[in-house]
Order: sequence, then structure tokens, then C-alpha cells
Amino acid sequence: MKCSSLTPITMSIQPTYHGGPAWLANKLGYFRELCLDATLPVYASGAPQVNEISKWSLGSAGSPPNIQGWKEGVLRTVGITNDESATSALVANADGIASWASIVAAGTLGEDTKITVSPYSTGEMVVEKCLKKYNVSFDPLINFDYNSTQAGVLASLSDPYGNNFGSLWAPTLYSAVETWGPDSVIC
Repeated sequence: MKCSSLTPITMSIQPTYHGGPAWLANKLGYFRELCLDATLPVYASGAPQVNEISKWSLGSAGSPPNIQGWKEGVLRTVGITNDESATSALVANADGIASWASIVAAGTLGEDTKITVSPYSTGEMVVEKCLKKYNVSFDPLINFDYNSTQAGVLASLSDPYGNNFGSLWAPTLYSAVETWGPDSVIC
């Protein structure tokens, strides 16, 4: 196709498998062949991606950001094609591992236990499902500290004054397992 001009488009992606095809298509020049000048901003997760929706015209994200964006009326979801929960987990540092049994026995996180999570993420949904599995009551407004980056969640787990629990997904999840061992994965 011969193009007299290119139409600019901005397609937001994440560094995950659902963002890969668009990245590769851009790298190989397929968008230009369709007379499109594609810009692909990369977002670490869905929360900042949805927060910056005014900066892009189409995108690829996981299920929770799509649902949240639709619910807030800022995003038209065309389709949801994947479930990323298998690569997400509630993890604990050494102090969290030591306290988990007493939390389960008490059946509550109480007011002092905090879990660092990325808002509107598959990770947040996995944490809620995990706590329900163990019949541990919680209040997201009290027990969840929201951080939109996986680096921030890992930093909180690593900080002696941070939280003992967090929601991580691959590849950041692997760093937690390397640091605190396989017992760090609660579920």
C-alpha cells in the first residue's frame, strides 16, 4: 500500500505477552505499511495505563484494568482474552512468613497488617481470593497499601519498615522467591 501520509496512533502496551504482537508489528514496520505512524508507550501495569487513558487511543492490558476502565466509563473494552492470575501471588517476606499461621488462626488481618498491592490489578484480585481461601477477613481500605509499580511492592517487602506482604507477578515474583524462598508464596 502506498501512503501519501501517515495517520498517527498511540497504542498503549505492557511488557507482557499481550503487548508483544503490537511491539513486534511496530518494529517490523507493519503499521507503516497500513499508513499508520504508531507510538507505543509501555506501562508497567494496568493501573497507570488506565490513569493515563487520555494519552492513548487504543491499548492492550490485562482483565482488571479493562474492567475498571469500563466501569469508570473511560474505556471501551473490545475483548478480554487472557487470565494472568497463574503468574500472580500473595507473597511474604521473612517476618510475614513467620506471622502467617497466626493470621490464619485469628481469621483476620486486623488493623495493623498491611498488604502492598497494585490497584485494579490481577494481583489485587489474587490477594482477595487468597485471603478468602484461608477465611481471613480484611478491609481493603485498611489493609491494602496501593502502589502502582511492582518495584514499589518489592521495595516495601524489602524495607524493614515496609509491609510484610505484597502482591507480585512474574517476573518480579521470582525475585521474592529468590530472596525469601519458596515459602514466601502464600498463594
